[in-house]
Amino acid sequence: MLKIKFVICLGIILFFSGLVFSQSENKVKCKTSKSIGGKYILFSETYLVENPNRVLLEIIIKPKNFNKEYMTKLANRIKLQYCNINTISVEIFDSKKSLLGWHYDFVTTGGKIDRRRGIYFLDKKTGEESLEFSTKSGNPINEITIKFSDPQEL
Repeated sequence: MLKIKFVICLGIILFFSGLVFSQSENKVKCKTSKSIGGKYILFSETYLVENPNRVLLEIIIKPKNFNKEYMTKLANRIKLQYCNINTISVEIFDSKKSLLGWHYDFVTTGGKIDRRRGIYFLDKKTGEESLEFSTKSGNPINEITIKFSDPQEL
């Protein structure tokens, strides 16, 4: 009897946690060409159940690629690959090691330890599109800021 209650409770917990977040490998991405540039490794792709037109990504790129030209190509590639999504939020890292456990460090230190090297954000409804990144590990994440939605920033 105790085993049955445990299985039922576990099922309920899994059901309700599934209502909050949904991770999917099967979402249809728009086609892009290799010539666009901005190659990256996708580590995590999360769609919110209550808003499937919003995607949260965690990606990895090589440390040498944290420069304005490459990062602009990266932002363009992501925007093209997720053309059917209204809101895209991307956390950018320079290695899998820095990515793993970054949430814990960020939260427990009140943001003092931030292993991210960049952030890309696009909201098609408001027209907001921005990219922030550091050129070197240890530099502030907003060392370089590009607001694509502001023509004076380009």
